[in-house]
Amino acid sequence: MTASDRFYRSIINSAGGRARVEQEVLWRAFQAAHPEQAVSTGARSILRDLLDQVFVDGLAEPPKGREGWDQSAKPILPKWIRMPHARFENSKVDLRTIPWAPELRFLPMIHTSVPIDELLKLQRFFAENWHDLPVVPIKERSIEIFADEKRLDELYSGSNLFNPGRLTLEQLRCCSIAEPLGWRRGSRSTSPIIVIENVATWHSYCQWNEGEAHFSAVVYGGGNRFIDSVRTLGDIYRELGGTRPVLYFGDLDANGLNIPQRASLAAKTIGLPVVEPHLDSYRWLLELGESTLTKADSDVTPEESACDWLEEMADRAWAIISAGKRIAQERIGSQFLRSKINSA
Repeated sequence: MTASDRFYRSIINSAGGRARVEQEVLWRAFQAAHPEQAVSTGARSILRDLLDQVFVDGLAEPPKGREGWDQSAKPILPKWIRMPHARFENSKVDLRTIPWAPELRFLPMIHTSVPIDELLKLQRFFAENWHDLPVVPIKERSIEIFADEKRLDELYSGSNLFNPGRLTLEQLRCCSIAEPLGWRRGSRSTSPIIVIENVATWHSYCQWNEGEAHFSAVVYGGGNRFIDSVRTLGDIYRELGGTRPVLYFGDLDANGLNIPQRASLAAKTIGLPVVEPHLDSYRWLLELGESTLTKADSDVTPEESACDWLEEMADRAWAIISAGKRIAQERIGSQFLRSKINSA
């Protein structure tokens, strides 16, 4: 399956059967289909390339006039696209005529844009003796059912099949597996751990920590992956010999604030410490001056309350983010950290 095919399928899942699909929904579909690219610095260009391919393939229609295009940044993006009704593959199928397995009997009562052939693949799974199957990672079950290791993840996050009271991963005898966190041990085992959003800054903080011993571990968060991978902090705690406070440092932008706060909520639900900001690192970013500000990667602006996580720096951070600007965490690199030998 090509990148544009995966994106188009994600649009179908996100559109809820609507013929007109707004830009906000397109961004969500992009995030679901290509999560790493959707938070990259080139996200807007990648989204435009994917949309152009969808248009070329005749799967959707762009707006006709200039007013239908968002020209707030380059490349310009459609404010909406139109999906031909014929593309919704279940439109001619009466789901009430199919004797669904007990786990799928909710289907005739909902509108879903999941293709009928995929619903029937789920039906075949439940027709077999699935109760005796071991619980396996979701990608293994996905390739068994769909011959596509990513499809079940897409349905789980982007369709209405898994809404409350409907299908569950437990019924499919599988579970979501968080990627393990890469980390480097520090010499002061009782200190907090720090999670770094991006790999270059993680490398620099590892080097800095070797000489300064501020942290018991320097953990590579990997952007959005940390929201799920925070669950694996328990593995690091076992290696360190106990629970430690969790500090975080990422980009000063909407996504950089969203990641640690969503991860913190996930951590709390399983009894792990909340994720707190490493205030010195953010303070250093804010002290660098106007010359370090760049245009934000995304048009999405968080609620002002998202900046409260940064405590006394909340107002200064909001002034930057609300103006559509950002500061990359890579500004705090190896050379800068060497100049802060006695800080933190």
